[in-house]
Amino acid sequence: MEDFLTRRTLIERIRDQQDEASWSDFVKAYSRYIYVVIRGMGVAHHDAEDIVQSVLLSAWKGLPTFRYAPDRHRFRSWLCTVTRNAVRNFLKRSNRTPQTELRIDDSRVATSLPEIEKIAECEWETYIGNLAMAAVRERFQPNVMATFELFLKGLAGKDVAEQMGIPLNTAHVYKKRVQNALTKEILRLDHELG
Repeated sequence: MEDFLTRRTLIERIRDQQDEASWSDFVKAYSRYIYVVIRGMGVAHHDAEDIVQSVLLSAWKGLPTFRYAPDRHRFRSWLCTVTRNAVRNFLKRSNRTPQTELRIDDSRVATSLPEIEKIAECEWETYIGNLAMAAVRERFQPNVMATFELFLKGLAGKDVAEQMGIPLNTAHVYKKRVQNALTKEILRLDHELG
């Protein structure tokens, strides 16, 4: 995770369409997020993968002229607009509607950006949380992470300590250390990628 550049630097670098390393960083940073937003809009897995490629292509074409103004909007808002347009275009071209068992229907895909922003924001929180957890997991010993994960499951401190075979105060110290690292990592990733 440490290799992610700040979004401003990455956006400036990606303007050079011949910079393959920047493009690789961009794809690594955003493709999974784009995918989960598209799936959150009710698009089937195989179609979502195709739409991700369309979004990435649109972003590649649009980034050289994109003017980033962090005081007015977030980068992910622009990316969300590109994603919404790609989904809408896909649905129109293919005469399909999103899967009914998922969250929204075709009429909501075609409507306003705020609906999509709501989905995107929820997915962003999950996405950043998962990235942060993966990064934090690399910093701690497996027993420390196992202790933290038991707390996440809702177990009481004494039950966690007993299950892990450690003193109660140690269990709480492990929990606090991981919580602090996770909070810092979430804030860092949100700032750098958001």
